[in-house]
Amino acid sequence: LVVFMTGQIPFPENYGGGGNWPSTEGPTWIYLGKINNTKPSAIFKINKIKDNESKLGSSLAPALFSAFQHQTAIPTDGLLGISVEPLTQLEQQVQPNDVTPSTVASN
Repeated sequence: LVVFMTGQIPFPENYGGGGNWPSTEGPTWIYLGKINNTKPSAIFKINKIKDNESKLGSSLAPALFSAFQHQTAIPTDGLLGISVEPLTQLEQQVQPNDVTPSTVASN
């Protein structure tokens, strides 16, 4: 999952954005990491999160995917939450072990 700022509107001073993925276990979010004015992009590998979520709904998978047998691509929907918070709060949040963040250098 790639998240980046366009550069048109920066975050307020000492603020950043926390990337959050919705949990299937209730109305909670899984913290992925942060972006800010000095680090305006990030790549979050969420395949392990998605694998764990798909195991919860594995009984639905055969019925869902049978409709897409003859297509080359399966449409996928996703939801990403961005919370605008003070950098001090974002730095205190912890990513789960199964999320691997990496960054893309900005030019």
